[in-house]
Amino acid sequence: MLKNLTIKSRLILVIAVMALMSTIMGIIGLSSLSSANDTLGRIYEERLIPMGQLEQVGKLFNQNRLAIAESMSGDSAATNKRLDQVEARLETINKNWDAFSNGKLTADEKKLTTKFNESRARYVPPAPMMQLNSCTVR
Repeated sequence: MLKNLTIKSRLILVIAVMALMSTIMGIIGLSSLSSANDTLGRIYEERLIPMGQLEQVGKLFNQNRLAIAESMSGDSAATNKRLDQVEARLETINKNWDAFSNGKLTADEKKLTTKFNESRARYVPPAPMMQLNSCTVR
């Protein structure tokens, strides 16, 4: 069949087949790129943002520990200021922790979250502001 075609017809046929193949490969590539973009978007929203929330919680816990340790050996004005900072950080910690724990969690993360909540309940009272404000520094 190809023997009956002229060189011009053969070239047009080959170029048309190559163009069709290039178009199909382009469509497949764009589809794969879209799928990869969606996957990365889910990873960002489900994994990276919660990691930032956990990092913020850890950082604020460390700042609170340092402020409490510093307040043990300072004057009353500085101690009251540090305790106010601790209260403000606790509010931010609570917001970040609630956002993290209410997000999509794996089974292992749920277990660790429950364990952390139990441990935290022993060290951070339910109403920390009331207890910190009731402390007077002399």
